[in-house]
Amino acid sequence: MANVEFIKFEDRIEIYHQFSRTANDVYRALKERENINVLWDPQEKCRYIDNSISEEHLLIIKKYLLAKKFSINFFSIEYNPVINGLFLGDRQLFDYQLDGIRFIDENDGNCILADDMGLGKSIQAIAYTIWRNRRVLIICPANAKNVWIKELNSCVGNKSIFVFETKKSVHENFENLNNFDYCIINYSIISDLSEEILKHKIEIDQVICDESHYLKETKSKKTKAIKKMSPLCKSFLLMSGTFMKNLPIELYSQLNLIKPDIWYNKHEFGLQYCQARQILLKNRNYKIWTYSGSCNLFDLKKKISPYYLRRTKNEVLQNIPEKKEEIVIIDKPIEEINEVNEPVIRFLAESKENQGYLNWLVSINKMRQISSEKKINSTLDKIKDLILEGKKVLLFVSWMKTFDEFEKLFVQNNIKFVSIRGGHSDKKRKESVSNFQEDTETMVFLGSIMATKESITLTSAYNVIIHDIEWVPTDIGQAIDRCCRIGQNMKVNVYYQVIKDSYEYKLLDTLLKKQITSYQLIESKKRYFASILRQSMVKMIKDYNLKR
Repeated sequence: MANVEFIKFEDRIEIYHQFSRTANDVYRALKERENINVLWDPQEKCRYIDNSISEEHLLIIKKYLLAKKFSINFFSIEYNPVINGLFLGDRQLFDYQLDGIRFIDENDGNCILADDMGLGKSIQAIAYTIWRNRRVLIICPANAKNVWIKELNSCVGNKSIFVFETKKSVHENFENLNNFDYCIINYSIISDLSEEILKHKIEIDQVICDESHYLKETKSKKTKAIKKMSPLCKSFLLMSGTFMKNLPIELYSQLNLIKPDIWYNKHEFGLQYCQARQILLKNRNYKIWTYSGSCNLFDLKKKISPYYLRRTKNEVLQNIPEKKEEIVIIDKPIEEINEVNEPVIRFLAESKENQGYLNWLVSINKMRQISSEKKINSTLDKIKDLILEGKKVLLFVSWMKTFDEFEKLFVQNNIKFVSIRGGHSDKKRKESVSNFQEDTETMVFLGSIMATKESITLTSAYNVIIHDIEWVPTDIGQAIDRCCRIGQNMKVNVYYQVIKDSYEYKLLDTLLKKQITSYQLIESKKRYFASILRQSMVKMIKDYNLKR
């Protein structure tokens, strides 16, 4: 049970004045007490004013609030997830979400909400802004705008919403920041809005940066634009389930945005948490600093904990269905296995052990692409088996050539499907998700991992096939969480498709045995992944040389 005072005393009075003269009398009496320096606890004042209203008037007020779709329950400071609490449309908040709202409020809306994907970060943010009656600017990826519109329409009742769609609309309608309760804009055009905000000195109560890892690059255009307008913004709420995707240095620009008085020196941050070191540039006479490492991350997590909140599904949802992960081993003739492995192994075996990171990454991607094409028929057979059992399937791939081939095969085999890839419009994405969720005959959702790992919900399926193993493990986790989230009632089955004795198989097996966990601040995933990758590669090179 969460104890939360959702409505301040003064806000209650404004509503009560419309219905009860008694409330006005009580208000004056309390003001007189305050004037003689008798301090009342806010909750005590709320209880006093609630008790002063007759049952008849309370019933009228409740009907009024419901008719107006007013989102707050005025009549219970004690939250009960079944009876009382904060109403958002026809939804009730979980206890952990109320704790999140309280955490945001304790930081005056200036903090980081890094809950696991699918735990309702947006609903917590919306509830907070309703509670504190703030005018809000929401900045998000373009493909998330429709998600925010849907959430707001279901929650905020008669509050006004405006969406900036293009650069032209920004320059023509920037004054709507003052005229609407909620304005939504995507990162790619935020620099245009920032110019207007600075030019006309428009003050904003609350900025919400959804998927705030988009701001990880200090020198990016969008990060600079948001930073420039920050003096005119009272609070920044940053939200991301993958606050740090790869390296600690990605956190700096986000921390600098919400706490510039603490995090004001990037180099000092790099020295303390990123194993900063100098490297000599080839063919040049000077050194530069690089922040490609990680260290002291437990200390960093402790330091930011007052304004950084993260909960995982397992921590807060006791009844969430379990997730079962399985490696599906695909047997191939030795000739095909060699075709997959030979190019990358030969490249690595004939090169220096300490060759550049990018060079051997390119060679691995070549191997992954060949492997992807070799697995298509086996993955199709797996999909057919699941469909015969009446089960819907999420299929995630990395390579567009593979994506195109699956689309052709689904048509040839009369399998009804929807798909989302990079470049699809917001309308197309919305239609695909809606059709998959609502149409019982649409059995397959085909998605590019990078295009579908954020801002969509696909809970009508509980079987996920990862056809290609992504370079960054968190990207796979994000894709899986499209169905492993609130609203999922079934155990989620995840199938990783890999060719036996291929390098990809050895790599994935190593990753699962190491129990790499997604989305936590305490380790640098990409470099850890890279170190495992290099170890596995060295072993494969030795095996290859022995066979020769």
